[in-house]
Formats: sequence, C-alpha cells, structure tokens
Amino acid sequence: MDRRELLKNMGFIGGPLLFPSVLSHFLASCRNGDIQGYTPLFFTEPEYRLVTEITDIIIPETGTPSATQVFTPVLLDQVYRLCITEEEQTALRKGLKETASGWDRLASAEKVKRITELDKNAFANREQERWFRDFKKFTLIGFFTSEQGSVKAALYTKVPDEWKADIPAGPETLNNANTSLHF
Repeated sequence: MDRRELLKNMGFIGGPLLFPSVLSHFLASCRNGDIQGYTPLFFTEPEYRLVTEITDIIIPETGTPSATQVFTPVLLDQVYRLCITEEEQTALRKGLKETASGWDRLASAEKVKRITELDKNAFANREQERWFRDFKKFTLIGFFTSEQGSVKAALYTKVPDEWKADIPAGPETLNNANTSLHF
C-alpha cells in the first residue's frame, strides 16, 4: 500500500469521526449568531442557493422555522466539505447539477413536485438519485439538532421527575415526533 492509498483509507475512517466536531462547531456558531452572511466553503454560490431552496422544501416554515432559518445549509456545507468521501461529493454535485437544470423557470409548486419525485426515486433505490438520501438525512440531522428543531418542532417538554426507562406506549400515547419522512 502506498502513501496515497493509506491517506485515502484514513480519510474513510476519519471523515465520520469529524462529524461530531463539525456539528459542535456549527451549534456554537448558531448560538453566537456569527453565521449571518455565511460564505460557502464547499458549495459554489449557485449550488448553495439550490441547497437552500431544497432544504426549505424538505422542511418548510410552518409553526416552526424552516431548515434555512436554523442554518441547516451551513451545516450541510461543512459536512460535505469535511466528512464525505470524494465519490459522495461527486455524486452530490452531479445530482445538484441535474436538479438545477431548468430549476429557475419552475414555479414553487413544480419545484416541490420535482423534489417529491426525487425523494420517491431516491428511496426506491434508484442509483442516480442515491445522493438525495444522504442529503435529506443530513438536512434532517441539521434541523433536528438545532434548538428550534429539537425543542419546538419535536415539542419536547422537559418534565422534572425520576428516570423511567420502560414506559408502555400504545395508540393513545402522545408522540409529537411522528413523521412521514423517510430516513
């Protein structure tokens, strides 16, 4: 094994290990409010605009902020720059390029329809849309690890009491975290 191959293999092992540090840096930045005016490091400006629109289609503003309002695209930029293999980066760029084709001419409803179709194909294991599975996974991670996503979207209510590890659940059990999203 030569040096290049060794470094490549270390990247496969080390890349996922960087994810917690990227996440903690991202969360600290959000708390400090220094993400306003963020310049992407991995994505090009057109790709970043597209990523921003797609994340807002995946998690739109409802009673809670959208993915963009909690800076999920910033996390995606950092994750794809530091934690993803070259092959996955190439697949993502190719997928974004295909998605961007004619994107600006589409109405909002058509954009949602295109992303919904892309989602169905990605989860039907169509290889050319596989990039979208990871993209959506990281979008959901980025949103639900933010304060807004973990507290307000999941409707988490801290109850001061003792730890109860085994609580029976049934149809009448309140679970506001149910989702129809594929993950």
